[in-house]
Amino acid sequence: MRTAVSVSAARRRLQPPVAAGLAPTEQRRTLINAFMRPPTRASIPSKSPSGETIDRDKFIMEYTGVLDALKMSQVADEINILDNLPGFEPIRVSDLIFGLPDTYIPMPRFGIEHRLPELAETMRQVR
Repeated sequence: MRTAVSVSAARRRLQPPVAAGLAPTEQRRTLINAFMRPPTRASIPSKSPSGETIDRDKFIMEYTGVLDALKMSQVADEINILDNLPGFEPIRVSDLIFGLPDTYIPMPRFGIEHRLPELAETMRQVR
Protein backbone atom coordinates (compact mmCIF):
# COMPACT_ATOMS: atom_id res chain seq x y z
CA MET A 1 0.00 0.00 0.00
CA ARG A 2 1.31 3.43 -0.90
CA THR A 3 1.24 5.84 2.02
CA ALA A 4 2.45 9.07 0.43
CA VAL A 5 1.42 10.72 -2.81
CA SER A 6 3.56 13.26 -4.62
CA VAL A 7 1.95 15.73 -6.98
CA SER A 8 5.11 17.52 -8.07
CA ALA A 9 5.40 15.41 -11.24
CA ALA A 10 1.82 16.21 -12.23
CA ARG A 11 2.38 19.90 -11.48
CA ARG A 12 5.50 19.96 -13.68
CA ARG A 13 3.38 18.91 -16.66
CA LEU A 14 1.05 21.89 -16.06
CA GLN A 15 3.82 24.49 -15.89
CA PRO A 16 4.50 26.87 -18.79
CA PRO A 17 7.60 26.37 -20.94
CA VAL A 18 10.93 27.40 -19.45
CA ALA A 19 11.62 31.12 -19.78
CA ALA A 20 14.78 32.17 -21.59
CA GLY A 21 17.85 31.94 -19.39
CA LEU A 22 16.19 30.08 -16.49
CA ALA A 23 16.80 26.46 -15.61
CA PRO A 24 13.64 24.38 -14.97
CA THR A 25 14.39 24.30 -11.23
CA GLU A 26 14.68 28.10 -11.06
CA GLN A 27 11.34 28.77 -12.70
CA ARG A 28 9.17 28.30 -9.61
CA ARG A 29 9.99 28.72 -5.93
CA THR A 30 8.00 26.73 -3.41
CA LEU A 31 7.84 27.22 0.31
CA ILE A 32 7.03 23.88 1.96
CA ASN A 33 6.72 20.14 1.67
CA ALA A 34 3.26 19.41 3.09
CA PHE A 35 2.34 16.31 5.08
CA MET A 36 -1.41 15.95 5.59
CA ARG A 37 -3.51 13.35 7.40
CA PRO A 38 -7.08 13.11 6.09
CA PRO A 39 -9.78 12.98 8.77
CA THR A 40 -11.77 9.80 9.17
CA ARG A 41 -15.51 10.06 9.64
CA ALA A 42 -15.21 8.53 13.11
CA SER A 43 -12.60 11.08 14.24
CA ILE A 44 -14.78 14.13 13.47
CA PRO A 45 -16.86 15.10 16.53
CA SER A 46 -20.62 15.42 16.07
CA LYS A 47 -20.74 18.75 17.94
CA SER A 48 -18.34 21.67 18.17
CA PRO A 49 -17.19 23.03 21.57
CA SER A 50 -19.80 25.79 21.22
CA GLY A 51 -22.59 23.22 20.75
CA GLU A 52 -23.11 23.55 17.00
CA THR A 53 -23.80 20.37 15.04
CA ILE A 54 -21.00 19.43 12.64
CA ASP A 55 -21.91 18.00 9.23
CA ARG A 56 -19.21 15.34 8.82
CA ASP A 57 -19.72 14.89 5.08
CA LYS A 58 -19.41 18.63 4.48
CA PHE A 59 -16.29 18.75 6.67
CA ILE A 60 -14.64 15.98 4.61
CA MET A 61 -15.63 17.76 1.37
CA GLU A 62 -14.07 21.00 2.68
CA TYR A 63 -10.87 19.12 3.57
CA THR A 64 -10.78 17.70 0.04
CA GLY A 65 -11.26 21.21 -1.35
CA VAL A 66 -8.35 22.54 0.73
CA LEU A 67 -6.18 19.65 -0.45
CA ASP A 68 -7.09 20.32 -4.10
CA ALA A 69 -6.36 24.04 -3.69
CA LEU A 70 -2.97 23.24 -2.14
CA LYS A 71 -2.16 20.91 -5.03
CA MET A 72 -2.94 23.67 -7.55
CA SER A 73 -1.01 26.35 -5.66
CA GLN A 74 2.69 27.09 -5.85
CA VAL A 75 3.09 27.04 -2.07
CA ALA A 76 3.86 23.34 -1.66
CA ASP A 77 6.52 21.47 -3.59
CA GLU A 78 5.29 18.04 -2.52
CA ILE A 79 2.09 17.00 -0.79
CA ASN A 80 2.28 13.74 1.13
CA ILE A 81 -0.89 12.04 2.36
CA LEU A 82 -0.28 10.25 5.66
CA ASP A 83 -2.06 7.12 6.83
CA ASN A 84 -4.68 7.43 9.53
CA LEU A 85 -3.59 6.44 13.01
CA PRO A 86 -6.74 5.63 15.00
CA GLY A 87 -4.87 5.36 18.31
CA PHE A 88 -3.52 8.90 17.98
CA GLU A 89 -6.59 10.73 16.68
CA PRO A 90 -8.51 10.87 19.98
CA ILE A 91 -5.72 12.85 21.65
CA ARG A 92 -5.31 15.33 18.78
CA VAL A 93 -1.71 14.65 17.89
CA SER A 94 -0.02 17.10 15.56
CA ASP A 95 -1.14 16.81 11.94
CA LEU A 96 1.02 19.60 10.58
CA ILE A 97 4.64 19.20 9.57
CA PHE A 98 6.48 21.82 7.51
CA GLY A 99 9.65 21.01 5.61
CA LEU A 100 12.40 23.55 5.09
CA PRO A 101 14.77 22.05 2.55
CA ASP A 102 16.08 19.08 4.57
CA THR A 103 14.62 19.81 8.00
CA TYR A 104 11.12 18.77 9.03
CA ILE A 105 9.51 20.82 11.78
CA PRO A 106 6.45 19.34 13.52
CA MET A 107 3.83 21.87 14.55
CA PRO A 108 2.01 20.42 17.58
CA ARG A 109 -1.49 21.64 18.31
CA PHE A 110 -1.46 20.97 22.03
CA GLY A 111 2.02 19.66 22.84
CA ILE A 112 0.87 16.51 24.64
CA GLU A 113 2.42 13.91 22.34
CA HIS A 114 5.00 12.91 24.96
CA ARG A 115 2.18 11.96 27.37
CA LEU A 116 0.64 9.33 25.08
CA PRO A 117 1.15 6.34 27.44
CA GLU A 118 -0.36 8.25 30.35
CA LEU A 119 -3.35 9.34 28.28
CA ALA A 120 -3.91 5.84 26.90
CA GLU A 121 -3.90 4.40 30.44
CA THR A 122 -6.33 7.07 31.64
CA MET A 123 -8.69 6.33 28.74
CA ARG A 124 -8.58 2.62 29.59
CA GLN A 125 -9.52 3.38 33.20
CA VAL A 126 -12.36 5.68 32.16
CA ARG A 127 -13.88 3.02 29.95
